Amino acid sequence: MGSILITRSPEQGQEFVGKHCLSAGLEIADFLFEPLIEIEQLNVNMPDLKNYDGVILTSSNACSAIPNDITCRQFHISESHPTASDIAKAILVESNDRGRRYLYIRGEDISFDMKGELEKVGHYVDELITYRAVAAQKFSDEFLAAVKNNEISVITFFSKRTAEIFVELAQVSNMINDLKTIKVLCISNRMIKCLHSVFDKNIEISATPDARSMARHLLCMVK
Repeated sequence: MGSILITRSPEQGQEFVGKHCLSAGLEIADFLFEPLIEIEQLNVNMPDLKNYDGVILTSSNACSAIPNDITCRQFHISESHPTASDIAKAILVESNDRGRRYLYIRGEDISFDMKGELEKVGHYVDELITYRAVAAQKFSDEFLAAVKNNEISVITFFSKRTAEIFVELAQVSNMINDLKTIKVLCISNRMIKCLHSVFDKNIEISATPDARSMARHLLCMVK
């Protein structure tokens, strides 16, 4: 069996493997890490959280901006709410009255319009951008060597942007043909379109868009 490539940031990649993959039956030696995005934290002034009915966090990268003594309600990614859309639905179910105010702490790039979704039904959302995701400019020598030596069996993708960065770097590196036989596992179908030109029919989708489901699917793919 070849290696499983993790394309998340170093912190998220290590957390995914340590928290979900090892308990699912995989081993740390099975993984190769190739982060395609570097998280850059921004200096921001946190507003008074007492002015909000809740704080929304759709990425673990935003959590570092939250003070330890926060008392207002937090809405964040979890097993029961694995996507930003799920969080929005949970807020709408919980808040029967309109006019609630939320602080949405996020990065520069988002794939779901949380503010628009909540404000169209009468809530108020202030957005605070606390980090940016900087795309990698090239593949690492370790990854290039692994592809050349046919040492990778599966590549994982957790976001559309990461998939787009990967395809762009693959084209620049003139290595599309070297990737044709590698299998791909995506956390959702949002990234299939951009990956299809490289991986054709070797793309599989996690049963549900969460880390635990991804780990279980990986175990099936490599056995």
